[in-house]
Amino acid sequence: MRTNRLTARLAGALFAALLLPVSFAHAANQYCDNDRDPGQYPSCGNVAGAGFYYRSGQPSDYHGDDRLSTTQSSSYGWVFLGTVAAGHHYAYLANNAFTDPRAEYQAWDLGSGFYSIGYVNQNTAPSGWNYVGYGTSGALYVRRSSGSGATGADAVMRQYAGLSAQVSTPLTPAPAGRCPSLALRDPALAELQNKMFDAARSYRDAAGSYAIVFNNNGQRERIEFEVSPARRSGFVRIAGADGRLTEHYADAESQTTVLPLHSAYRSSRRAAAPDAEQAPAAHAYRNTACQAVYASQPDASGAPGTADVLAPANYAFWLSDEDSRILGRPSLLGREAVLVEGRHDEAMARKLGAQRYRMWVDAATGILLKLEGRNARGGRAYLIEVERLRLDSGVSPRARPTLAKGWIDLGAAR
Repeated sequence: MRTNRLTARLAGALFAALLLPVSFAHAANQYCDNDRDPGQYPSCGNVAGAGFYYRSGQPSDYHGDDRLSTTQSSSYGWVFLGTVAAGHHYAYLANNAFTDPRAEYQAWDLGSGFYSIGYVNQNTAPSGWNYVGYGTSGALYVRRSSGSGATGADAVMRQYAGLSAQVSTPLTPAPAGRCPSLALRDPALAELQNKMFDAARSYRDAAGSYAIVFNNNGQRERIEFEVSPARRSGFVRIAGADGRLTEHYADAESQTTVLPLHSAYRSSRRAAAPDAEQAPAAHAYRNTACQAVYASQPDASGAPGTADVLAPANYAFWLSDEDSRILGRPSLLGREAVLVEGRHDEAMARKLGAQRYRMWVDAATGILLKLEGRNARGGRAYLIEVERLRLDSGVSPRARPTLAKGWIDLGAAR
């Protein structure tokens, strides 16, 4: 961790003279890939931690190459040369090797240093441009925050105010009829999908627990949570089957991750919430290159590990008119659910080792209550199952624990 953060600090000094506050009147979206050809995308640079190794010959990647890491002490960065701006950030995720269930994306700017803007489940994210989070940045970094899977780094995009109508970017929607639409035609499926997109807006607070198992990346965890999107606060305890234990505390201003078995912790500030009119629409569309863009609405509580259940946009994007159908409305955990059966697309089936899935979605809120995937032989490839769920019961933010003298500050070296 220390080596990588020292590298990042040196990178900050190197690019400081080039990063200037943006004028929204003359702003434009900024795209940055890793390991570019000479002269390609001159307005971006990269900072690679020692744990991220280069891979070429990857046909599903943005330009055929990427960086991959299974090391938690490393991060990979894209530097937006020339501007510091507040905006929405997207990452291109389409490679089967990207299986980190909680990839943390951090923004960096001269005044505030590093801070978290969002977590993305790279393992279940649909192939294409995936929304990461909102924040003021001169650079964007990704790091592995779980003990499962591998963290991938491919192209990223920052979309900020003042975009000229003449500027065409990978996030510009294609004209109607040019590309196959990602919008659902089945009104019942479309209604369910929209509820899943907006699940985190359907309750003031939520508490409970769930178990999650994915065979492809070795994720086997039990997750307890107490979150309040309204207060932008949350507490999460993640217990791995291998004995790993992490606790995460967040409020509107900052977040702290505690590793009690290692007497260590990490703290950082959080990005400010975007104004309502700046928030991306929770929908999917094709850009001018006919690539898929997934603009989900993130869970405002900032609690890593809870989006699978409480803000299940990844699984909402799995739904399709051709391969999904509603089977009924059974009762689960004493709540009415919508049961959907579907078939994975080729890319997701190859990654997860599953052909078909069934999901049970809370009919009132869009919260995911259960998800099960089966392989071609009928064996279980993955399972998410909520054990307890309590909504709008008046959850109060948990105070951060008092840490004993001598605990290791994992953020100090950054």
